[in-house]
Amino acid sequence: MDIINSIEDQVKHIKSIETKLNLDAIVTHIKRAEHFYVKGKEEGDEENYTDVIYRTNQAFEGSLRQLYLVLTNQLIVKKDKKFKTIYEIERFILSETSLNERVLQYFTLYRQEWRNKSTHDFKLFFNEKEAFLAIVNVSAYTYLIFEQILEELSYQYEERKTKDKAQLQTKLGAILADNDLPPVEKLEAIIREYSYARDLDETTNENELVGQFSAFLDFSSIQIPNSRNKIYHTKDYSFEVDLEVIIDNTPIIVDIKNGNTKYKSAMDKQMLNSLEKANINHGIFWFPYKYDKRKIQITEKPEYIINGQQYYISVIKSFDN
Repeated sequence: MDIINSIEDQVKHIKSIETKLNLDAIVTHIKRAEHFYVKGKEEGDEENYTDVIYRTNQAFEGSLRQLYLVLTNQLIVKKDKKFKTIYEIERFILSETSLNERVLQYFTLYRQEWRNKSTHDFKLFFNEKEAFLAIVNVSAYTYLIFEQILEELSYQYEERKTKDKAQLQTKLGAILADNDLPPVEKLEAIIREYSYARDLDETTNENELVGQFSAFLDFSSIQIPNSRNKIYHTKDYSFEVDLEVIIDNTPIIVDIKNGNTKYKSAMDKQMLNSLEKANINHGIFWFPYKYDKRKIQITEKPEYIINGQQYYISVIKSFDN
């Protein structure tokens, strides 16, 4: 897998939504870091590895600044606006509760191991191993940052759009008010109505839809509690889910699939593991592509019993998916 190609694909996708962000420079810094790394190996000149770190630092700080502009809705900058220092931006990022926890983990790691050390000690030189790890770390960090940017832009777009969709909100209110529907069926009905109302196809990115649907739930006529990219911490390990939605005080896990991913029964095992570890009874697989009112289907899987506890999985997809 070429992570730079993946990052460049992200940039193209983000540009199709928002053109004011300067993401190309960040990609250039990562590419130049790789250039200095290869040069150091080929020429045997270890000073090139220190140049690697200065380039990855630029990518690190550039990513932070772009994410900050998105999170604070400051894409249109006034000429007399005073820019925040990178330290102020870092403090903001650390306090931002909506950020993906994985982003914060990579942020903290790079900041401690490379950025802070190189910034505070001008006599410090880095070796080949440190340069290699810096490139790997900042590349993974940048990928996650760009996914977060895409999710936030999608969230903001849906926020504006939802406020103008009175008819959809009326349907949502009717679904939530139906006392004959159990919580999971209410959420299934909401997803179905949302799918009909939005132009979803195979190009819709998972993070894009997570942001859009979360905003729809947040800004609909009746706010529905939800958590994006929620990470559950258990005794043995941690795991992340796309969305946790709470309907009538009942938590439900929603797993959104990318592109033309097809449902396979083997996916149930991972979902069941998540449900059991999170102590949640209901999970939904959502394949939000190629929707047609004549083709959409909601399939309820047979109940699963693990250690005496019942778990339920449903699949929302079109017939040809």
